[in-house]
Amino acid sequence: MSMDADHDKRLETEIDRELKALPDVAAPATLSRRVMAAIESAGAVSWYRRSWEFWPTPVRVLSLGTALLLFGALCFEVWKFQQYAAVSQVGQEVGGWLAWTSALWNAVNTVLAALVLVVKNFGNWILLACFGALALTWGMCVGLGTVYFRIALARR
Repeated sequence: MSMDADHDKRLETEIDRELKALPDVAAPATLSRRVMAAIESAGAVSWYRRSWEFWPTPVRVLSLGTALLLFGALCFEVWKFQQYAAVSQVGQEVGGWLAWTSALWNAVNTVLAALVLVVKNFGNWILLACFGALALTWGMCVGLGTVYFRIALARR
């Protein structure tokens, strides 16, 4: 054990001894009455202030039906909203603004297709060498990062 660990252990023992030497503290006389009143008041909460699972069954069924009906109406209105001419025109306008994303997507697809073609035409030895170089680079980064991290956190 190092010197710091011995010091920590002695300190822990001393603190434990001092805390055990303290006298017990008596609870206030009104504490038990307040605790019992809080427990009783928690049981007297109205059903609508409790969580949904404690509501009466008919009310839960009615609230679930209402929520499903509202969700269905919202879905229907969103579907109908897309059919309005003004929304269609706005959609076309926004599509015009975002036309550059289509060109970017086509360029990225072309570059990726070219990379796939290059990789297919390489021999297996070149691909293995590239993967080996990547693994070596990754290992060096992890190793050097660990060393630098330990140096930075070393106790002085």
